[in-house]
Amino acid sequence: MKRNNMFLIMCLLVFSSCRVENPFYFDINTQTIFSSDKGVFYSINIDNDSIKPDGHLYEGGIILIWNDTISPPPNKINIDSIPDKYNIHRAGYISHKKLKLKSNSTYILSKTGFGGVAYKIKIWTDSKGKVVKIANVSKYIDKQIRTLLSEGRN
Repeated sequence: MKRNNMFLIMCLLVFSSCRVENPFYFDINTQTIFSSDKGVFYSINIDNDSIKPDGHLYEGGIILIWNDTISPPPNKINIDSIPDKYNIHRAGYISHKKLKLKSNSTYILSKTGFGGVAYKIKIWTDSKGKVVKIANVSKYIDKQIRTLLSEGRN
């Protein structure tokens, strides 16, 4: 009986230590994705949710996956120059093309961590494929921004 209780306690500790969110944000000026909590990007999903006039998606999902077992992944990714140690998966296949966002599209970027829930932001691109607008930033980031703004007023 004691052994079962110990196992249950250990399981509860492991599950309670998992992070609930994996917040990140996108800096429009530098076209860079930053982790907000000193986390890193082992993987990030980039899904174009724009639809063609015929009702089909413009492109399949893109997943960036860190492929280095020795050095840790970065805590920021410039969308114009993805580090070489990321595999870029497009529609289930590894792509060797440079990542280029489609023009006049909207994307959902999502990041999950070890047991954490997906954290998502939405981005819009202009006619050149540059990100010009972001939305759906979590309350965590909103709170940080409000804190920074209030500190600037004092």
